[in-house]
Amino acid sequence: MRLMALVVRLALCGVEIGLTACSTEEKQPPPESDDYFPLAVGDWWVYEETDDDPDTAWTTRQVRLEVVDSVEMDFELDAEGALPVLVVEETYPSGDDLADPRVAYDYDDGAVVVRKRQEILDAATDAPKRTVDYEPGLLRFDRGRTAAGDEWDGDYMQVTISVPTQPDDGEWLLEYLYEVLAPETVTVPAGTFDCLVLKRTCQSGYPGEDEVSPEVSVFYFATGVGMVKAVTGIGGGVTTVEELVELHVTAPDGGA
Repeated sequence: MRLMALVVRLALCGVEIGLTACSTEEKQPPPESDDYFPLAVGDWWVYEETDDDPDTAWTTRQVRLEVVDSVEMDFELDAEGALPVLVVEETYPSGDDLADPRVAYDYDDGAVVVRKRQEILDAATDAPKRTVDYEPGLLRFDRGRTAAGDEWDGDYMQVTISVPTQPDDGEWLLEYLYEVLAPETVTVPAGTFDCLVLKRTCQSGYPGEDEVSPEVSVFYFATGVGMVKAVTGIGGGVTTVEELVELHVTAPDGGA
């Protein structure tokens, strides 16, 4: 159960998160956009990820996220039929050659961005290894709630994990509390950014984990860039940090 709980945590937080530079270095001038979560085919981000879990085989590695396609897909609890989703590939260009690549399917209706599904592939064969479905969806960003002091509860979200080699799916119900904190200026390898700060707390706990020490994530977003940093603390004190290293985000008019 602890192993499956870890899989759930990684699938929910492993984020996958992409974006650009908001103020500063000549090598990465930001696109002219006021969007905190730009997401378009061709956009990509590279993050430096560190983890202080003694059971993890790595301590520092790079993670690359790229929006590679836009497709229509049917999801079980969406009565309206197929949804247009963006396909986001997650790979590891350095530091973890054996890490399983991932493919995520994100729905962006202009107001909110939600993750509908994530597929974990076998690093050696690219065959599907595990699928995680989020219903009605894991909220990644709400463009209508960006003022410091905004706070809201997420509805309970059903998480279903399907493993081809196992006959039974695993299912959990998770609920999150979201808070927009005071803005901060953040420096990462890609530069210095004026950021919106979003805190997300899992209120319902994870299977086999101590619910009084919930997973807490703090995300830093810059306009025209998206997420530039994420810090996630998990139950027993393990902390994962992602910092933006470089990126390419398409400007609203189609330019770079």
